[in-house]
Amino acid sequence: PYTDTAPTALISIAGRPLIAHSIDALRQQGVTKFVVCRGWQGDAFDKQLAELGDGVILVDCPSYTSTGMLESLRAALPYLDSGGFYVLYGDVIFRPSIARQLRHTLADLAVAVDATAPGKQSKGFEDVEVVTTSGDGDLRTVRRIGKRRRVRPDEIRGEFAGLLKIAASARSFLDDTFKRL
Repeated sequence: PYTDTAPTALISIAGRPLIAHSIDALRQQGVTKFVVCRGWQGDAFDKQLAELGDGVILVDCPSYTSTGMLESLRAALPYLDSGGFYVLYGDVIFRPSIARQLRHTLADLAVAVDATAPGKQSKGFEDVEVVTTSGDGDLRTVRRIGKRRRVRPDEIRGEFAGLLKIAASARSFLDDTFKRL
């Protein structure tokens, strides 16, 4: 498989690294700075840096084997400007319209969720990051995101699509939360 020697984010799709397509979709929404947290085979990103374009900063995540997205986010925070930002997994691909919808949402924290048969199109229910919510419509609130969250299948509203937006209005809450962890 392609990922035996390189991170999934660097797999070539249409002649370019997968992550380059994601960066392009976010550039279309006005994003100019990208902090890429790299783990396994992280040095491979050095060779692709020019192809990723301007504004890309590479940050090492030395504990990548035993941590998850929160630790990567913690590593990235010192490199982020004040205000809002996006978080995305480097191994996901999405339509640019998804990034546009996130940009236009008024929520303090917006999560892209694949609500079509979570776990059935990928690794299986036990290995996907399921999303549970409460409320309806615009008042819906994400209650949990993660693998093996001890939820019943009827509680699952979808699978985390690997992309979220944290608005400037939520930034201080996020910073305070990380200080307490």
